[in-house]
Amino acid sequence: MDGSQDGSRDFGIAWDNFFNLVRMGASFSGRERNRAFLNTRDGRFSNISIGSGFDFPDDGRAVTLVDWDHDGDLDVWVSNRNAPRLRLLLNNSPSTARSLRLQLVGDGTTTNRDAIGARVELRLAAADGQAAAPLAQTLRAGGGYLAQNSKWLHFGLGGADRVENVSVRWPSGDREEFGPAAAGKRYLLRQGSGQATEVDATARAVELAPAKQDVPDASSRGAVRFMTAVTLPQLTAATWEGREQPLVVGGGRARLINLWASWCTPCLKELKELASHHDELSAAGIEVVALAVDGVGGDTSDPQNAKAFAERSALPFTTRRATQATLDRLQLVHNQHTSMHFRLPLPCSFLVDADGRLIALYKGPTTADHIMEDVKKSATPLEERFSWSSLLGGRVLMQPAAEDALKAAEGEKRLRLAQFLRRSGLIAQAVEQYQAVIELWPECGMAYRDLGNIMAQQRRPREAVALWTKAVQFDPNLVDAQMNLGAVYMNQGRGREALAHFEKAHELEPDDAEILNNLGVAQTAVGQYAEAIRNFERALEINDRDPRAHGNLARLLATCADAQYRDGQRALEHAKRANQLLAWRDVAALVDLAAAHAELGQFEEAIKRQTQAIGLAPPRAQPRLRSYLELYESGQPLRPPRPQDADSEPPQDADSEPPQDGDSEPPQEN
Repeated sequence: MDGSQDGSRDFGIAWDNFFNLVRMGASFSGRERNRAFLNTRDGRFSNISIGSGFDFPDDGRAVTLVDWDHDGDLDVWVSNRNAPRLRLLLNNSPSTARSLRLQLVGDGTTTNRDAIGARVELRLAAADGQAAAPLAQTLRAGGGYLAQNSKWLHFGLGGADRVENVSVRWPSGDREEFGPAAAGKRYLLRQGSGQATEVDATARAVELAPAKQDVPDASSRGAVRFMTAVTLPQLTAATWEGREQPLVVGGGRARLINLWASWCTPCLKELKELASHHDELSAAGIEVVALAVDGVGGDTSDPQNAKAFAERSALPFTTRRATQATLDRLQLVHNQHTSMHFRLPLPCSFLVDADGRLIALYKGPTTADHIMEDVKKSATPLEERFSWSSLLGGRVLMQPAAEDALKAAEGEKRLRLAQFLRRSGLIAQAVEQYQAVIELWPECGMAYRDLGNIMAQQRRPREAVALWTKAVQFDPNLVDAQMNLGAVYMNQGRGREALAHFEKAHELEPDDAEILNNLGVAQTAVGQYAEAIRNFERALEINDRDPRAHGNLARLLATCADAQYRDGQRALEHAKRANQLLAWRDVAALVDLAAAHAELGQFEEAIKRQTQAIGLAPPRAQPRLRSYLELYESGQPLRPPRPQDADSEPPQDADSEPPQDGDSEPPQEN
């Protein structure tokens, strides 16, 4: 939604900023306690949150009402985003007030069976000679976010003990009278019967016992285990003398990269613990590399303190100084794979498998037993790795549907990893992950699209086109892949094929100025001049500062093979605007300006601008531009070949370089 009408996606920007705050530690719910307010019937409300028992510190999402225990008053179900996901609050408050409960059934022809939309009105018996105000309710579907109230209508009657008449206006428009009803009873109202049938309040077969909510104690320890092993960027470490060296991972042995500092007491305790289990870790094929952060970045401690501790403790594994580049890259890896983007704590360890891939991240101290167990678990089949990496208990039921879902989840994780690697410049590793995605998820259009973009960057156009074609085959809604294919076909002079892709992109994003411009280019190439003019004009309504759209429209108006669409004066206006936007230094814009002058018979100006363009053009373009100059010198305007002729050229500025950075993210995990 563009609420400010300035061309930006306000709604999307707001959500992006919101989630950035959450990732940095801001509370999603604000930690407000639930509130309940009582209508005091004098225009005010009283806060009864504590007295009613509603004031739980839950992140509530919906409240639904039902007489769960059939005692005549309404009980409350509350759903939450966090634990407990459901709460039942039984209404056991003493009251002398009475109620009436009604269930409606439509006839299934003029009214839906659930009678949604029916309006019920009660006329109460007069009390002390005073006529009571009627009570009315409408039966609605839905009661809150992913929640539904009971379809029994519940009327509180106060001190009244009798209802003189029950009236229903059905969704069909018919009004039906059901006569009197007794307080404290339950009735079934069936459309067309004209009679209220009393229903016994039978006890529920399901009994719910109160349960205590066990909240785990806060802990400085935490582990993130990766179902999909993560390729690490290149890391470095420095000797105690400050000489920087590559940090080798993989090579057939697992490694624990541990971050610590001389002033961090838990760090020193953990290092001694790891040292005491050195032989066991080594026998399991695991090496420890301890990187001290003393004196790195904002840390002001002396690195010599860390060196002294390592020597004094005779640590049996490799100790080095961390580098700022390594800390930055490890922080980036952490942020990519966790929802909360806090600064890495100390101690903090990254467990890397024998192939150099991250399999676990420990925030806070860990143990040798956990490390060795995680190395073993990381090499198990997919369903076991899923259970191992899950933060929740339980067991995996590997039915075919569950297995397919798990493979899809694995594919999505690898897709995000591949996109992360690509953004980090690790192209070879990204290609490897994209290929793994396609093996797991052969119909993933985004993987083909992104691989095609990489091939285009590497100047491998045939492979790029084949991959983009697969991308739109599996996901026709990938706008950037449609645009890429359209641009390639346009530059090959295959206007009709290009047009099909630009039309699909336009169907998906009808108000995108770039798409409209490219669509106009393709329509020009196949002779759809009226449509091309409309789309260029629409593109300029959206973005008047696009020199390409101005230039393409100017060229069409100045040189169109069909005389009815030529308009030299308008062509001149748009060509001048394009040149103003490009500071009068763009070859194509100057060529368009020369063509507009020639169409108006202003050949001296045409010759001047064409000569200026030739002076700026690369040598390979000059023969064609000189042929235009010869036309103007002979007093002839420019007329390109008719569409689909063998020698035809696409109009200028038809996006010869397809977009390369269209990575789209899959659904986040909440």
